[in-house]
Amino acid sequence: MSNTTDENTGIALPEKAVGKVNSALADAKPVAVTYVDPEGRPHLSLRGSTQVFSPDQLAIWVRHAEGGIAEAVSKNPNVALLYRDNDEKTTYTFLGVAHVDDDAAVRDKVFENSPEPERNHDPERHGVALIIDLERATGFTIGGDRFDLRRA
Repeated sequence: MSNTTDENTGIALPEKAVGKVNSALADAKPVAVTYVDPEGRPHLSLRGSTQVFSPDQLAIWVRHAEGGIAEAVSKNPNVALLYRDNDEKTTYTFLGVAHVDDDAAVRDKVFENSPEPERNHDPERHGVALIIDLERATGFTIGGDRFDLRRA
């Protein structure tokens, strides 16, 4: 994996990482997300709709627009994500700043790019699009592929 970077941000995820994140649910390789609620308590949850939205952004379709992570990021937008593939000994960590994006085109893209099982849980599209602007992304495999990208 190369350490390619986007000229504007310093981050552009390697294609291998993009593919693994986008197929995480189908591959049974969970993506865990951490955030802090308005009372200051940490939360950890698995998010099957996690996807690469742009070279320096991740996105999640959040089925419950009220409360939970959607409410939490309005008070503290800092989040962390962990991808783990035990079979290939691959680990990716992502640190970023999240926000709910109400733009109809963004909502449609995030929903449509979510895996079908996730879309089936919210057929009426009551959820929201959570966009995560990456501040740092790191990855490694037992075979030596590594990247450490930071926002410029």
